[in-house]
Amino acid sequence: MFINTLDKLVFSILLLASFQLPLLANDYLQLVNGYFLSTQAQVEAYQLNAQRHEYPDVYAMIEDFKRNSNSAVRSDALLKEQTMQEYQRLTDALQIFKHGNWLEKTRFMFSPNNWPLLREVSLNFQPGIPLNVMAVAYSFVTALLVGAILLWPLRRLFRPKRRL
Repeated sequence: MFINTLDKLVFSILLLASFQLPLLANDYLQLVNGYFLSTQAQVEAYQLNAQRHEYPDVYAMIEDFKRNSNSAVRSDALLKEQTMQEYQRLTDALQIFKHGNWLEKTRFMFSPNNWPLLREVSLNFQPGIPLNVMAVAYSFVTALLVGAILLWPLRRLFRPKRRL
């Protein structure tokens, strides 16, 4: 009886917690999209500058700037290179959040490299219940699986002995 009550309690807690993942992913997508749009404006300005000065692409311009004798130009090249890397990272993140499944999104959000963004998203996060059928189904299945994994050792330990 204790195990059944504990099972229901754990499932309820896990279900409420897993309801938050799709909402958190949506908030994360909005933040990433904002950063992407900002970075995209910078990258487009770099591309126009590269075209205006007859470079084949932005990366060729950056490599040329890195070889410049002026240290300010070299520093600017490093900043531009970092911006281009960030732009690529944000592009990849948007692909995951727009076309990936819930597991990919969750893995991406909780990877150690993305903790600073996750921390920023969590500052303004409002808990709730998702209205999307797939999000509810994902949450339900997640709660069932995690609950089963967590309670499996207790069920084995307190299983009634069979009489022969």
